[in-house]
Amino acid sequence: MFSLPLQSLPITLSVLATWLLSLVVIVGIGMLASRVLGVRHDGLEGGLRAFWIGWATLITLLMTWHYVLPVDARATDAVIGLGVLGWFIAVLDRHPKRLVSRRSLRGMPRHPIFFAGVGVCAGWILLTAANVALGPPWMYDTGLYHIGAVRWSMQYPLVPGLGNLMAQLAFNNSSFLVAALLGSVPPWQEISYHVANGVILLPVVLRWAVSLFRVLARPKRTSLVDGYFLALTPWIYVCAISHEVRSFSTDYVTSLLAVALAGEVLGMFGRRLSQPSLYSRTVVIVALAAVLVTTKASGIIFGTAAALIAGIYYLRRTRAFRAKDLIAIGLLPTLMAVLWVGRNIVLSGYLLFPVPSLGLPVDWRVPRAEVQALADIIKSWARTPGTFHTQSVLGNWSWVAGWAERLWLGEGRFHLVLPLALAAALVPVCLVLRPWRRARGWWPIAFCLAPLVGIGFWFSSAPEVRLVGSLPWIVAAVAIAILPLGRRRWVRLMTVGSLLVVVTISGWPREFHASTSLESTPSPMIRGMLTDGGVVIYTPRLTDQCWDLPLPAAPVVRPKLAMREPGRLECGFRNMAEFESLTRIAAERAATNRR
Repeated sequence: MFSLPLQSLPITLSVLATWLLSLVVIVGIGMLASRVLGVRHDGLEGGLRAFWIGWATLITLLMTWHYVLPVDARATDAVIGLGVLGWFIAVLDRHPKRLVSRRSLRGMPRHPIFFAGVGVCAGWILLTAANVALGPPWMYDTGLYHIGAVRWSMQYPLVPGLGNLMAQLAFNNSSFLVAALLGSVPPWQEISYHVANGVILLPVVLRWAVSLFRVLARPKRTSLVDGYFLALTPWIYVCAISHEVRSFSTDYVTSLLAVALAGEVLGMFGRRLSQPSLYSRTVVIVALAAVLVTTKASGIIFGTAAALIAGIYYLRRTRAFRAKDLIAIGLLPTLMAVLWVGRNIVLSGYLLFPVPSLGLPVDWRVPRAEVQALADIIKSWARTPGTFHTQSVLGNWSWVAGWAERLWLGEGRFHLVLPLALAAALVPVCLVLRPWRRARGWWPIAFCLAPLVGIGFWFSSAPEVRLVGSLPWIVAAVAIAILPLGRRRWVRLMTVGSLLVVVTISGWPREFHASTSLESTPSPMIRGMLTDGGVVIYTPRLTDQCWDLPLPAAPVVRPKLAMREPGRLECGFRNMAEFESLTRIAAERAATNRR
């Protein structure tokens, strides 16, 4: 149960090395951006906070780059150069010294056995995840459109009307740009699904390890955020052994980003922070919330709620407001929002896709009927998988019984039922202990509203288990973490219990990969289909997963599809019927205005 195949160890270590090198480069970019924004990062926790600023900056840069150029080797060279520059300036400024200074290590266990024990736990989780990442990308959506979206980003600049080729290509997930960036680095060309999602998993596991260090050192002084990460131990381990680690799954990335965002918000409440520290955390929180939204639009509810709570707390704790601080806090989110909405318009012709009411009169706009059908299918499929009769599902509540049964028999027991039941069971305990009597005790309880509102939005829109992400576990972890504020002797019990859970769920069903090479994607049979507009589309036979078929590829051919400029894929696509309709409407409006 605890043994990795030795023959696969070298390639497993190469995956882990890629994650570590990516973390170093992104932290370098984060330190460079932090210098511009006036954000200060001290201590090991501050170094991981620099990663999130770096990730937000990287997403912003890649979205800007992709308007003009494909995300290829040139983008990789530029990103590495920025990372090196960030580290060079940080070394001149003696920033690395502050990350491992005596003050930053205060509260850490001094006995080597603590370092060895926590190092073994974190190393085991990461090695397991790296080995799981060697397998083939089994996730359905990865073969359907994830790989295709990444390949379009690698080979072409932002393509107008790409949603006309295949609607899912217009979802505008910013994490695909990082996957495209990694896809141009040897040996991950065209197979970056082995490493892309692990880059986000790594800092979450490292932050969990930092919390474990502190809890073992001084359990009576456990902070709120350390208790939060420790309570997430089962979820983090299950996340590490999930098959989504070897995919381009946006649900996986969104879940990890939500966990990191919640941790940063709770870090504001645990103890009274200095004004520079409070400002730095607020910058990170707002940037992380923006990244969450650009990764997947469904994260807008939790991301906005978390950023709003953090912003209110910052305004209440700040005595003197400086205009430049407020500008710096909003700079990255504003840039990301503008760039992301612009990408939505270019890809689909809609401000937010797939929301039919937000269409714009551009010649590459996806037909409104197709957008409405896609939105209805997403909602109905989440309620009753396999159904295309959307009205029979969306018009009533008959789907709830079957949905609840699938929830209980499937992964929903761990990802939804268990954490919400745990949080509900702790309500009477909190009423007895009354942890909110301490200073700032109400703020963590108020923060619980953010994931709860997110869960409510999930249930009302697309209640599929994988789409709820980490929100239920965030609620449970916050509820558990609040308890040490009232009775600190619970900390040791919680620590030991979490470690026992790790040992127990090490037997979670999975398989280690003993292969000495990376497993590739399936190669479906291919056929070329000609549209009425003269576009040759490559479609798979006997399946609807395109995998790595030549571009342009789609599972279904739309007869009215045409290129905006014949022979030039980079100029984009349009639907001839929609284009003719828009042209007719424009002519009628022009005639009306002349009258």
